[in-house]
This record gives sequence, structure tokens and C-alpha cells, in this order.
Amino acid sequence: MPPKKTPTQPTLADLMTKVEMLEAQHESIKRKLFVMSLFNYLKLALILIPVVLGLIYLPPFIREVVDIYQSFLGLGTGAQENSIQDILSTIPEDQLKNILQLIQ
Repeated sequence: MPPKKTPTQPTLADLMTKVEMLEAQHESIKRKLFVMSLFNYLKLALILIPVVLGLIYLPPFIREVVDIYQSFLGLGTGAQENSIQDILSTIPEDQLKNILQLIQ
């Protein structure tokens, strides 16, 4: 019967090398986690900045666009209609007749 091998106790030097390897791995993992968290914050900023800017600047822009379309459809305020009437009133009547004949 072969003799049983008893596990030998690691020496202090072996333990120190293993500890140094673990410390190096720890630092590497720590650095990678830091970079990952930094890029996660960057991705979050790339998503949130346009959303916030859209919430700030989009409502006035939409309001202007709606006002323009309302004026085209005749649903707008009377101020724009009055300005067109003012422009038409400054054109002499014979020129208006010529314009109408050209259109027809």
C-alpha cells in the first residue's frame, strides 16, 4: 500500500506571491469597474441631455409651428389677416385687376 500524501502547508513565500497576485487582480478589476461606471455615466448623459433640451426648447418651437399653420388655414388671429388686407389696400385697383386676370 502506497503511503498517503499529506497536504503540505504552503510556505510564507508561496502565500506572499499569491497575495501579490490577488492584489494585482484586485487593482485590475477595480480599474475596469471605474472605467465601466464612467462610461455608464457618459451614456446616461448622452440620453438625458437631449431629452432635457427637448423639454426646454421644443414647446416654444411647436407653439410657433402651430401658429404658422393656423395662419395658413385661416384659424389664426385677426392680426395676420389684417396685415394682408393692409397690403392689398396699398396696391392700386388696376394692378389688382391685372393680377386677377393673370391668375385666371
